[in-house]
Amino acid sequence: MNIAMRAQISSRTGSFLSTKFSKSINAMRAHAKRRKEVRSLRTLDDRILRDMGFDRSEIISIVHTDQHERRVQHARD
Repeated sequence: MNIAMRAQISSRTGSFLSTKFSKSINAMRAHAKRRKEVRSLRTLDDRILRDMGFDRSEIISIVHTDQHERRVQHARD
């Protein structure tokens, strides 16, 4: 294997690992954001949650569900 081929393989591997690392970091950030949102919603009282259109038992579902998907689903009900 010549030097050019090794450099090309190394470049591809580095790019792959960089992409994997970026995806991992983004996933961790998204998870931390969802946890913060759950904590924030849990501090609200039941009346405020009802005014927002959901019950305390739905908090985790709301945070982890795509909001567009949730609106479409409620429109169907």
